[in-house]
Amino acid sequence: MKIFAITTSMNTSVPDPGVTVLCIYAFLLLLIFLSIKKTEEKRNFLDFTETQQLKGLSVLLVVLEHLRDYVVEFPSYMPRVGPWGFAVFVVLSGFGLERSHKIKKLNLGQFVRKRLNRVFVPYWFAGTLFIVLDYFILSKIYSLSFLVRTFMGINFDVPANPLFGGIRWFIMFILFYYVVFFISTGFQKKITRILILFMIPTLVCFLDPVYKSLGFEPAHQNRFYSFFCLFPYKYYIPWKYFFLLFPVGCVLGMNFESIVKACEKIIKSKIKIAFLIILSILVYIFFSGISAYLIHSYYLNFKIPIYYKLIVSIVINLQWIFSAITMILIFNFLRLFSLHSRFLSLTGLLSYELFLIHSVFMNKYDFIFFRLPAKYAFIVFLIVMCFLAFCLKQASGFTINTVSSLNRKRL
Repeated sequence: MKIFAITTSMNTSVPDPGVTVLCIYAFLLLLIFLSIKKTEEKRNFLDFTETQQLKGLSVLLVVLEHLRDYVVEFPSYMPRVGPWGFAVFVVLSGFGLERSHKIKKLNLGQFVRKRLNRVFVPYWFAGTLFIVLDYFILSKIYSLSFLVRTFMGINFDVPANPLFGGIRWFIMFILFYYVVFFISTGFQKKITRILILFMIPTLVCFLDPVYKSLGFEPAHQNRFYSFFCLFPYKYYIPWKYFFLLFPVGCVLGMNFESIVKACEKIIKSKIKIAFLIILSILVYIFFSGISAYLIHSYYLNFKIPIYYKLIVSIVINLQWIFSAITMILIFNFLRLFSLHSRFLSLTGLLSYELFLIHSVFMNKYDFIFFRLPAKYAFIVFLIVMCFLAFCLKQASGFTINTVSSLNRKRL
């Protein structure tokens, strides 16, 4: 019996894509609303429950984005929601890292160990699974240098059948910001830390000689995408879309108490939060329109100075910053009614693991979409991915605890 449909190209034939998309969105909304419950415990702005739900929604939006890319034959039927999810996920990553740093400052060894446990252990487990599947099903053998680079998180290239289904770039993206963050912690003054957090990503993204000397932006590359990609078009790594988001999250974490104190009356008022949500959406639309105009101008005039590229990218980053602000405000609005979704809390708990594995089983090892109509297959797919993500999280946790226990016994 055929277990997987091995796919290498995007988009499969989906009858009635409009109806399929509506059914998928209706299913997710139904899960969210049916799992909403009222809690009696006191909740705070951007507390653990709120950030977990935001992460849960973020990873679902990324899954829908890849569904649009890999499954729905006519992607125009599905809006691009992935950047909304990714934006808030990156902001929360910076925010969470800064809050942890304020609670307990770590030296280099402790910092690296914590990042290994959180990021690399699940990544290594998932990578090992995909290597085994590629070997036994595709008879694919990767070179030792490729495997070493991949397992170190150094992902400059991608093979024809990507090992992680096209999400390897995120590991390098987040590791880069971890390095920048740790460098910033070596300075006491807040303003110095903020400058480092913003200036290093800006320099890395916009010094033309750097990425051209590394072979980026080849001549055959599409001019539109060459502006936004730090790496070749075939890898499509839109660092410049999001290079300000992690620093923004860190700044939010640095000044969180001050912001909450200054805005205490606002974040506790349902009417004021509703007004801010509307205002944030309008600002997002404004920057979306400006960025679309500037991108069009760039496309018509390829030979433009780098400062223009920087301006356009800053505008695009502002667009996604306000999309993240909008989502944070919406969840704060729900918090004021003491409401939270258990389904989003679950997907938030498994968000990183879901992010790691879902794309491979959607665009390479399809086990369900070739069997059933997409509107039914997606339900099965999500259930199986949540189960696999849970197993991955448990395996990672067990490994980390076992190693920690052995190290304690040695001491």
